[in-house]
Amino acid sequence: MGPVLRTEHLVSADQQTGEIASKIDAALTQLARARQIQRQCLATRHGLSPLQLDILMTVAAGEPPEPSISLLARELGVSQPTVTAAVITLERKGLVRREPLPPRRTLVRLEPSGQPALADRPFVDAASRLDPALQEAMLEGALVMIAHLVDNGTLSVARTCLTCRFHRSDGGHYCVLLDLPLARSDLRVDCPEHQPAA
Repeated sequence: MGPVLRTEHLVSADQQTGEIASKIDAALTQLARARQIQRQCLATRHGLSPLQLDILMTVAAGEPPEPSISLLARELGVSQPTVTAAVITLERKGLVRREPLPPRRTLVRLEPSGQPALADRPFVDAASRLDPALQEAMLEGALVMIAHLVDNGTLSVARTCLTCRFHRSDGGHYCVLLDLPLARSDLRVDCPEHQPAA
């Protein structure tokens, strides 16, 4: 007599996909929690609030966005007065400087003394330990998820290749603006030439 097939252990492809998606969600939740803990520890170590640290990180990353008060507020999802107050505090600590621009804009620039708060990057270290093929797959997967979150309105700011009007995908990735095929490792998370897809 052959082996007995236990049908209660058989899972349909749809159920399996749903289970894997739930596991991805749980894993991302753990990563987000770790990121929040690390961010809070780093901010505390340097006498900053998490928002002040976010402003330093955003300004240090360079454009986009243009480091104006209004665009930083949009980028970080907080009010303009809240960003203004945080930037004033950072300026008093000597970590940034404000540059007024006509007609009524203010740019935020990182001072050299603001760099030490940005040196601790455990997530970059953890990602660098992955096999290169897995790094590329994770990058592409994360960008696909970001594109879906933009489509459903969860995210309003995303300058990734997959959310750009210049991106084409026919079995691969192609940038119409650059007129070049893109390897997965070439995909950008924050492209200065990004224009939102329709």
